[in-house]
Amino acid sequence: LFLDWGIRLKNDMVVDPVSRLFGGMYNIPVVSAYYQHDITHGFNLPTFFPLARSVRSSDGHEKELEYEPLIETGKTSWATPDLNQKEFKFDPKRDEKGPIVLAAIVTSKGVGSESSKPAAEEKNGKTRIVFFGDSDFASNLYSKSVGNGDLFLNVVSWLARDPELISIRPKEAKAGSLLLTPVQGQILFFLPVVALPVTLMAVG
Repeated sequence: LFLDWGIRLKNDMVVDPVSRLFGGMYNIPVVSAYYQHDITHGFNLPTFFPLARSVRSSDGHEKELEYEPLIETGKTSWATPDLNQKEFKFDPKRDEKGPIVLAAIVTSKGVGSESSKPAAEEKNGKTRIVFFGDSDFASNLYSKSVGNGDLFLNVVSWLARDPELISIRPKEAKAGSLLLTPVQGQILFFLPVVALPVTLMAVG
C-alpha cells in the first residue's frame, strides 16, 4: 500500500542523542524544526516520536505523485536496522546518518493514464496523504505532551481541507503529578525538613 503511494518504509529505528538533553531516551527523537507547510505554519512547539522509523520516497511515481518531507530529525541523529541494541552507537557501515525524515506528505498531481493513478481524485480536490513513521506520538499517552496533540490535529485539519482549524490550541490548566524514585523522595524530604532547619539552628 505504501509503495503504491510513493512511500518506502525501512525496518529501522531512528536514534537521536539530543533527546537525552530533554530528559528522554535515545530512541525517542525530539523535533523542534519543521519544513514550511500549511500544517506547520506558525508551529513552534517541540514534538517527540517514540520508536519511530524513517520515511522515504519510492521511485517511479514522480509523474502522478508529489512527495514533500514534513518532519525530520537533526544532524546528530541516525537510522539503524538493529532494533535490539542496548548501547546506541553510530555505525557508518550499518546505519544511515541524519537528518532522517519522520513524516512526509504525498499529493496526487492528477496526470497520467487512469490505470497509472493510485486512486481516483476527490471531487473537491486532489488526494492528500500524510505518512508518519510513528503512531505513538498521537496516542493517549503522548498526545497531551508538548506539541504532539496540536501537530496531529493540524494534520487532520489539513486533510479535511479546513485550514482555519490549524493552530496551536490553548492548554487547559490541570493538576499534575510528580513521580519520584525512593531515593529522590528521601532527598526531597531530607533537605527541607532536616538539613535546612539544622543549618539555621547552627548559624543561630
